[in-house]
Amino acid sequence: MRFDRALKVVEEELKEELQWEVPENFLHYLWVDVIKVEFEELKQWDFKKFKSAVEEELTSRNWNIRDFRNSKNEPISNVFKKLVRMIAKEEGQQLSNDSLSRILNAVRKQYATSGKLVAGIYPPVAFRERRKWNIYEYLGDSDSCFQNEGCNEGNVDWLIQEYELYKRAFFTVFYYKQGNNEGWGRCWVYKVNDNAIYATNFYSKYFEIRSECFKYTIVRLLRKLFDMSENVMFAVGKGAPLPIYLNGDSFVIYEPLAYESSSKVFDAIGELKSKCLWCEDEIEVKELYRYGDPVDYQGRRVRGLIVCGDCEARLDEMVECEECGEFFYREDMVYIDNYGWVCRDCFENEWFYCDECDEPYRRDEAVFTGDGRILCGDCARELGTFCDQCGEFFYYDDDEVHEYSIVLNHSVVRVYLCNECAEEHLRNFQCQQCGKEHYFIDKDFMRSARIRDMVRLGLCPECYSQRLREVYEFSFENKEYASLFADPLTQILAMSD
Repeated sequence: MRFDRALKVVEEELKEELQWEVPENFLHYLWVDVIKVEFEELKQWDFKKFKSAVEEELTSRNWNIRDFRNSKNEPISNVFKKLVRMIAKEEGQQLSNDSLSRILNAVRKQYATSGKLVAGIYPPVAFRERRKWNIYEYLGDSDSCFQNEGCNEGNVDWLIQEYELYKRAFFTVFYYKQGNNEGWGRCWVYKVNDNAIYATNFYSKYFEIRSECFKYTIVRLLRKLFDMSENVMFAVGKGAPLPIYLNGDSFVIYEPLAYESSSKVFDAIGELKSKCLWCEDEIEVKELYRYGDPVDYQGRRVRGLIVCGDCEARLDEMVECEECGEFFYREDMVYIDNYGWVCRDCFENEWFYCDECDEPYRRDEAVFTGDGRILCGDCARELGTFCDQCGEFFYYDDDEVHEYSIVLNHSVVRVYLCNECAEEHLRNFQCQQCGKEHYFIDKDFMRSARIRDMVRLGLCPECYSQRLREVYEFSFENKEYASLFADPLTQILAMSD
């Protein structure tokens, strides 16, 4: 694991030793919160007797309670196993294997594991740019709600802002090594001031960073990272008034000379000034909220954006424009059936009301008439037509456009041409066989050999096709003319002569 781009790095060699600074507090916790829970009402044993029995047993074994193992490599859980069975026997109670296991597991967790634990702090932006900061990609948080497109992605935007504006939020990475085994983890740390920090959202892979056996080690590492004294106090699993998602695995660490209790730290957090990501107004942290629904923010759809109460209310009451993604009150928007709400500016730029049917349509579907009207496609087709050459719209009763029958390869098609296009592009010829007059477009004449042949022969498509059939029939009956298949035009000309 590399920490070469970290703002600061600290590490600690871990030994299997008791984490509690005062052993009596450890024994009191074990008696009240663990052993008494597993037994029914105890009549002969109390904490004083339990404490005395532990001290007597350890003295007889020449064993320091701070050491998890003795010189024979025995775990201290064996001492408590013996004592717990003694309690059960003297109280006349049955002790199940499950109860015994829970008690011994609780003992084990109060002792640090062996190995090495390293911690480094980074700006919150490193959470999203792990390769750039030389951080291992997978820290056990691949499915975290803070990740891109997660339900609390916007929390990271706020944490980034907290660092950029106030140097308060940090992305903390952990590395654990025990023999050949390695593990990685992370958490967020919110620096209240020089006298208090709050750490939360611990994730890890290949080791359990939230295990009690790391509790005191993590506190020591975080204290060192943020230059706090050795006399800090801490509390575990308490919620702070931060607007980000907190999953209940937190540490609050503080200097007792500055704060009476952890609740005083939380009061200080709530009173810090921060900024709403939506309106950018400055406001106290306790007045900020996590907005759950997706919001367009910095060019992307974001959930969990941190906003003030006014913006939260506006976002709840306002509607997102289907065109630009901005939020507006409904009275300032236009509702379009089968599409949704559109703001006034977007409507003026992208939409129009048809002057005939008064329905809204997109501007790229608009038809602009010569008399200044704007029509939808359906109304335009009902009232008029388009010049097939220049695309201009004309009403049916307009003398500026006329219908023509033009030759197009094998058939005659009906087209509309305005007078200007007809004069510039329309040509005519008379069929020498049926006598009917036909038209063709000059560009079709240039790119179609068949039209050129018809015009040269003076034959309309129907008469031209009839003469071709006659050539094929003649060639089939007269084998010596079979070569004429390759050039039927020559035969038509010969037969015409």
